[in-house]
Amino acid sequence: MKVLLPEETELQGFEKNLKTTLEQAKLAGYALMGFQFREALGSKLHEIDALVVMEPGVFVCLEAKGYKGKWTGSANERWFSDTQEIKAVGGNPYKQVERYSLVIKDKLQSRIFRDIKFWVNYFVVAPDETRFDVEGAAINTFQPGKSVSICHVSKIEQVLGSIRTNEEVAAKFNEVGIKKIISELIGISLEELEKIIIAQSPEPSISVETTPEQVTEPPPISVETTPEKVTEPTRTNKSILLTCLIGLGILVTTGGTWNYFWNKRPCETATETRINGICYKDISKKPIEEKKIEVTTLTIGILSNPSYYQELTNYLRSQFGNKVQIVIDGDESISYEEARKRMINKEWDIAFTLSPILSVAAKNNDYHFAARMFPNNPPYYQATLFTKSTSSIKSLNDLKTTNTIALGDFNSASSFYVPAYDLFGKSLRVDMGHRSKDIKDLVKTGKADIGAGAYEAVASDKDLKIIHLSKQIPGANVYLSSKLSESDRQIITKVLLNAPDNIRKKANYSGGEEHDYSQLIKISQRTEEILKCANFQRNPVNFYCSDSSPEPKPSISPDTSEILGRVNGWSRQTNEIETFKLSGKDNTVYQIIVPRKILNQISGASNPIALQGKEVKITNVAPQKAQGGMFELKITEPNQLNILEDIPKSSIQSNYQVKQVDDGDTITVTDVSNQEIRVRFACIDTAEVPHSDTEKNSNNPADTNQFLWGNKAKERLKTLIQKGGSQVQLNIVDTDFYGRKVAEVRLPDNTLTQQILVKEGLAMVYRKYLKNCPSAGIVEQAEDEAKQQGLNIWADSQFTAPWYWRSQKKSSKKS
Repeated sequence: MKVLLPEETELQGFEKNLKTTLEQAKLAGYALMGFQFREALGSKLHEIDALVVMEPGVFVCLEAKGYKGKWTGSANERWFSDTQEIKAVGGNPYKQVERYSLVIKDKLQSRIFRDIKFWVNYFVVAPDETRFDVEGAAINTFQPGKSVSICHVSKIEQVLGSIRTNEEVAAKFNEVGIKKIISELIGISLEELEKIIIAQSPEPSISVETTPEQVTEPPPISVETTPEKVTEPTRTNKSILLTCLIGLGILVTTGGTWNYFWNKRPCETATETRINGICYKDISKKPIEEKKIEVTTLTIGILSNPSYYQELTNYLRSQFGNKVQIVIDGDESISYEEARKRMINKEWDIAFTLSPILSVAAKNNDYHFAARMFPNNPPYYQATLFTKSTSSIKSLNDLKTTNTIALGDFNSASSFYVPAYDLFGKSLRVDMGHRSKDIKDLVKTGKADIGAGAYEAVASDKDLKIIHLSKQIPGANVYLSSKLSESDRQIITKVLLNAPDNIRKKANYSGGEEHDYSQLIKISQRTEEILKCANFQRNPVNFYCSDSSPEPKPSISPDTSEILGRVNGWSRQTNEIETFKLSGKDNTVYQIIVPRKILNQISGASNPIALQGKEVKITNVAPQKAQGGMFELKITEPNQLNILEDIPKSSIQSNYQVKQVDDGDTITVTDVSNQEIRVRFACIDTAEVPHSDTEKNSNNPADTNQFLWGNKAKERLKTLIQKGGSQVQLNIVDTDFYGRKVAEVRLPDNTLTQQILVKEGLAMVYRKYLKNCPSAGIVEQAEDEAKQQGLNIWADSQFTAPWYWRSQKKSSKKS
């Protein structure tokens, strides 16, 4: 970047440091430092220390303060560095730079852009040693809007390089020209500006190879240089160091605009350097590999309305490209137990845990912290026990065994874990498994005498009365799966935190440190002790373990080979051992102890949550007396624990006759009764084929590419089925929205067609519906192999994932 100064100006201190940083920035444009700017409709002058003008239409303002302490303050309050006030016009640096930005915006609007809409962004710059505790500040990142933006001086190039403009602004910028715009801003003629540029042009410091013809100055595009080096003029010291970079930029959302706003304008070859708009071979440079995300699918796990995360999904797609499938999994109806199960199975790559108990579950399953949820809420909240406002119950001491309490599910901090801790020693009737709203309704209607929930959800309800408040509970976090590589986690975290304000606000997350769950873990440990003893299937429930209670004895002898009961509670004894509570049919409470490696081999029990509430049969295990009046059942073989219900049943039938191949993942078959059945392949998604003359004749490159690979997948599937004599076996796992049977499709020799198509790079794993894929591991491995070998679609940079292509087509039809 080229830095220009008024004549007889010399910079000192932090301002000089800023100048050096800008000169070293590999950005195409000018930085105007120390010039005065007149108001568009007045005579008042404002000396803005630095105005950066970059191609292809970005104007950025940085206001630098050389204070090296800890900065505190807010947008509307004074700022301090440790105890020293940071002096600034208008009250604080943010107010000052905001004022300057309006001056520049008005001038640009009246002189250059007129009817073109834009808004101005601005930053306060600090030394790298500075620490920040400024309320609502965005640090070292560009975020459009009104947020207080601060960056360290070494991060200026990174911040400037992230600012974008749109096609309309870029077109006007190119039409007027960068020099004409600068001359209009600082109020001098083009001739005078040329003199300044020539006088202050240092020798290029880049080592490049050129031909004799290229030694002379190439045609200027945006930044002119000459071989002369002129001594810099001098300038008086300033006691307050202000530098303001004002960013004129409009975030863009359409793909065609990206070609306009590559601020750094890199050459296509990594070993070339751009000088005056022309790329030359740079013998001092080595190719630098840009870090790219490795994973092909990102599943976002949520427990609230998916619409809150749609903009985030679109943003992630824009950042990672069409080759990465972004899937939202979950909604407000998903239970905490189910969410916990999906994290145990590593089904969620990005987990918006919503509950601190689920945050603890994420940590226990090796998830890595990425961001905080609910940034606008206090860092802690409290659980409350409440009654109807007219109830005679005034405190916990008034509770009786005949009272009924409404609780949430096992994994809710505010409606189960913490209340169960606070109710230690009590015996109550329990109605559990409810959402917050339902718990309040049960209390209001008299179906429950007492309820549990978050204080914020109850405090303002005049129909309810709070009788107890818990200890403080930390909030929830966003976590990333350990299944992701460390590099991917770093990239995803950076992209999440750099998302625009409105996207982060809607998805309810922001930056910050991970919550401390040590106190909550102690509470949950006590609660899990209660879970081991309490039988929530029989009322009243004892919220304690009694060592003095009569010792129950099993109604079976130690050599009896069979124990029947229902699983009612789970806790993790160690990282390798799972512990379950079993309510036996003989009215005996057992503790089942299962090594995790054994549990993983039991059909229907791929994770601990899957066993909750299930009827099971224990065989060939002798009960052993344990503490707390229970008997232990130690499982050492997978066949000793059998689930008696909800075991997936196979729907495989041989010799379906294939009548027609509709596309790469859909066929029409007939069964033994000659009934036609349309079958959608489970596990995978192939590119679409054209279904109308309009689509067949489309000149849209995305359509042409999609249909190319769709037809190839269809033809390959035809070949496979013909080799199998047009006979297939189906494992039907679901019925889709269109009434098609969703199935795994195998050839007579048991070859899984989905595996072949994916392995050859003609299909992608459809992770949105992978839960309905019994052979998920097989197709995922096949996709990894195809991707590593760069087969077919994985070698085509223009290929668009079929689900994304369909989404785009729907959007275009609506518009």
